[in-house]
Amino acid sequence: MTGFNDNCEVFMTMTQCPCCLTQIERKSIYKREHCPAMNNVTYETEREAVGSPVGELELILCHKCGLVFNSVFDATLLNYDRRYDNSRNSSKAYCDYLDELVANFAGDISKDAKILEVGCGNGDFLKILCEKTGASGFGYDQTYTGEVNYKTATLYKEYFKPPTSRRTYDVLVLRHDLEHDHQPYLFLKDLCRSEVLVEGAKIWIETPDLEWIVKRGAFYDVTYEHCNYFSKDSLATLVSSIGFCNIRSTNVFGGQYLLLEAAYRAADQKWPEGNSSTSGVDLKNVFDTFQKRCSDLIRTSENLCVWGASGKGVIFLSCLDAELSEKVKRVVDINRNKQGRYLPGSAKCVQAPEVLKQVQGCIDVLIMNEVYSKEIESDLQEMGVVSRVHIC
Repeated sequence: MTGFNDNCEVFMTMTQCPCCLTQIERKSIYKREHCPAMNNVTYETEREAVGSPVGELELILCHKCGLVFNSVFDATLLNYDRRYDNSRNSSKAYCDYLDELVANFAGDISKDAKILEVGCGNGDFLKILCEKTGASGFGYDQTYTGEVNYKTATLYKEYFKPPTSRRTYDVLVLRHDLEHDHQPYLFLKDLCRSEVLVEGAKIWIETPDLEWIVKRGAFYDVTYEHCNYFSKDSLATLVSSIGFCNIRSTNVFGGQYLLLEAAYRAADQKWPEGNSSTSGVDLKNVFDTFQKRCSDLIRTSENLCVWGASGKGVIFLSCLDAELSEKVKRVVDINRNKQGRYLPGSAKCVQAPEVLKQVQGCIDVLIMNEVYSKEIESDLQEMGVVSRVHIC
């Protein structure tokens, strides 16, 4: 018994892979019920949080292209509106990461280039990239809340619809967008055509790395919002099938993300065979092992705080059974927009980190993302909080 809600079983029929469109055996490698549908939406009241939308997860591995996807994904459960908040620009560590990305990319972009970013969020990356290069940027995101014009960047509060005759772009950026689309092949193919991209256009795709998730046993990185899980091979297989060449993939952000770079070539391609490092992996057992370690920590702590109320924290807390959830005394986050609001699934109230200064004795602080550990440890020290830090 791990103390985590556990609903995993094997169910077999046929389904279509959303990448290579092959009919494959629907054999679950991981299943979970009652998963918060929107892990980056918070609620004004506990009651709203308890009643927030939930969905089912049934992960399937396609042995042809290597994609892992949620075969029971229901897009109607999701609503990306102004309530959606995945901003991390309150964190210096994350802002430094964006600066590093921009520095790596800037040398390949001229001031005459036109950059298209689909799913730009609040446009943080695009704005910095355009400032650095002088290029013209065009960002699209339904959740964008800022001004339309920002120096040489233009940002639209809408989804991007490939035009039949408009401007063409020299660079396409998809950062944490492709894993959200339930038809990634058709979505990407619609973007990558001569009416949108010039011949030789660069594409940059950033997405969570399935291999990192499996290696770490990071069950909290399996979310309903993410209907696709890519490895280096499966992502490269996808883009090469659409006509990209000179493909390079690296791991970034502490190894958690895949960053793929490639060049557009306007030509029809055949699907290459993909490889999957997750073939034969008992995903349920991998996740159960890590969940047990987490549950043991929670059970033995008398004063436990979870630091991080974004995707990882929301999913982690929603997986706890009632006994373990009660043991989590506080959830804190530096994002002011989340403070005083309630999380989907667990209905935990998010507080400002400063609340920890009022706590007597030593606090066990469970950090949901190790990338922010040094920043958090520094904040704890500055606040004078006596703590034991544990990295999830």
